[in-house]
Amino acid sequence: MEPTAGVYHTYEVRNGERQVMGRWDMDCPNPYISRMQCMIDVSPEGTAAITSVGKPPTALRAPDGEWYQVRYGESYLVHDGQEFSLDCLKPETAVFTIYTKQGGASLENYYV
Repeated sequence: MEPTAGVYHTYEVRNGERQVMGRWDMDCPNPYISRMQCMIDVSPEGTAAITSVGKPPTALRAPDGEWYQVRYGESYLVHDGQEFSLDCLKPETAVFTIYTKQGGASLENYYV
């Protein structure tokens, strides 16, 4: 996972791992964003999903470019090049982009 706008951490999440992100990942931490806003889980097989765990929804950009809300407890599969935001009210202010790293025929890592 790579920072795209308003966030500063790069994360590498391998198969079978989880990464939690929240307000402290933002360039300007927003008190209305939860400390634990969302998490990315990568299955042992390499499938990645985002789950919103914060009080406000997390934003996920659809393939058509429109942002939609991921509410508390909801999970969605994510794909290479997809973007998500910690701030659903101003999604362009805290964006990560998901990239995959391929290893042979199997997926080895997810980057955010």
